[in-house]
Amino acid sequence: ERAYHDLEVMLKNMVKSGKRTYFILNSPMSEYLDPKNMIKRSLFPLGFKIEKREIPRQEFLNNLNYRETYKNLLMLGKKAGVHVIEPMEYLCEEGVCPAIWKDGEPMYRDSLHLRSFFVRERITYLDETIIRSN
Repeated sequence: ERAYHDLEVMLKNMVKSGKRTYFILNSPMSEYLDPKNMIKRSLFPLGFKIEKREIPRQEFLNNLNYRETYKNLLMLGKKAGVHVIEPMEYLCEEGVCPAIWKDGEPMYRDSLHLRSFFVRERITYLDETIIRSN
């Protein structure tokens, strides 16, 4: 509770000082989305294939730890008056969070981090944090 309170105070102070303030929530994370877990090897026939993976968005939200933290941070950001960015809104379409983007490229470097090329080329929800519009 103290950490939430201190974060809210910090965000409110940024807003009061006139700073344009963004609060970015977590991207979906899971061992299941890690590219190394998508590789399926076989001896017969010899080789490997990449298994396309996705997780229902609701599965993240049903996880008690994730759901409570997500809900608390979302509420805290709105209460503090900052612009809240929810990556899950952008990354999960039609209720599904994929591990592989529409172009066939893996989105994740590991179970926690998006690949740098993916962030540079595909993540447009961060643009508003660095590009000023008049």
